[in-house]
Amino acid sequence: MYENKKIDFIKLFLIVFISIELFIILFILFKPLLSNNSLLQKNYSCSDCNVIIILIDTLRADHLGVYGYERNTSPNIDSFANNSFVFNNAISQFSATKGSISSLFTSTYASIHKTRKGSHKTRKGSVNRNFSLGDSLPDSFITLAELLKKNNLITHAIIANPIISSYFNFNQGFDVYEEKISGTNYDDINITSSAISFLNSERNKNFFLYLHYMAPHSPYYPPKPYDKLFSNSYSGEINFNYKNNDFFKSINLTPEIIEKIIALYDGDIRFVDDQINLVFRSLEEFNLLNNTIVIITADHGEEFEDHHKNFIGHGGYLYDTLIRVPLIIRFPGQKEKKVIKYQVELIDIMPTIAEFLNIQINHRIQGESIITMIKDDKIKSTFSESGRAKSIRFNNYKFIKDFKYDVSKLFDLEIDPFEQFNLISKEVELADELENKLYVWIKKNKYLEENIFVKNE
Repeated sequence: MYENKKIDFIKLFLIVFISIELFIILFILFKPLLSNNSLLQKNYSCSDCNVIIILIDTLRADHLGVYGYERNTSPNIDSFANNSFVFNNAISQFSATKGSISSLFTSTYASIHKTRKGSHKTRKGSVNRNFSLGDSLPDSFITLAELLKKNNLITHAIIANPIISSYFNFNQGFDVYEEKISGTNYDDINITSSAISFLNSERNKNFFLYLHYMAPHSPYYPPKPYDKLFSNSYSGEINFNYKNNDFFKSINLTPEIIEKIIALYDGDIRFVDDQINLVFRSLEEFNLLNNTIVIITADHGEEFEDHHKNFIGHGGYLYDTLIRVPLIIRFPGQKEKKVIKYQVELIDIMPTIAEFLNIQINHRIQGESIITMIKDDKIKSTFSESGRAKSIRFNNYKFIKDFKYDVSKLFDLEIDPFEQFNLISKEVELADELENKLYVWIKKNKYLEENIFVKNE
């Protein structure tokens, strides 16, 4: 009898031991899924947290280290991304600043808000343009700042791009809208200084801080030592100081000149990266990272003759060099990196912030909460526009319709990420399918414009 009990005990011990071992093995195998869900439960909701958006004008995603760039342009942003969500396919809704920021602020497409045309002096040496219709952000749209202000957050912006100045009504909803617009790199330095002062004074309050850095925008003229950080080999006669994109269109762009332009652009990125690091340090010093969601992104990218001869700049086209932007989101207390490969849009930022802060949005928007998309593992199409074209990104493909010249293009982004091979004549059925989806989206926007958004007033 004693022996039987002993045998039963040994059997029970073995069963428990094997069960524990099996649990450990299963936990290790499924830890990525478990940690993702636990992160969702722990860090994706905070009613009394702060919000910071750091936007870097004209920043291509593929010129940051975190997105695989070979130059060391962004060591501080890369380090910050190690404890953040990194979105590999974040798509801007417009390939120039005014349309893009309007979409970011209102969570609507440019076809709806119609704030697209540029009339400004961007930086020193740039060309003034005549003012035109559609420049100002309409009062009828409820902006992100208005939403957060209504929910008792202090709303503060510090910007260096005049095209989104208060003159064009982009200050809607902000308690303070600081404009650092001298047209020099001191603007970005002043943004950092003012941001740190704001964080210091308001650290014990709930706030929304929007920072809009300008340096990567043309003319490409980083301060020393950033001007020679990535190239000191140019031996030509061109003085690149404050040369804008109109100048580059007027000359023969040799490979050597383009290489120099890109080196200066990368130098500007590194300069801004160091400025932003000062903000990062202040967030740590003031113990704000545990109660603040920080979002780093851009309004659009930049072309360096990637697709069209003598085209240096942005706007007009809808290649990924122009609409694929960085999007890095760190939730309070986040201590791990999560790479999200599926597509999101800049119009998704407003509903993401609202869900994070447990704020109900009672007006019509077109974006979706990224938090919900992550939870549901949702795959979506993304849409972008310029003054002349519209595009849809669906799965691994992009379809572009240039309405000005009645030209269509289809690219397989998986095998041709730089969009060099137009498949429009080879993949006719797929092209027709995506064109149909694009026209359905256009028709839907037309209906919303005429029947829904007009009623926001």
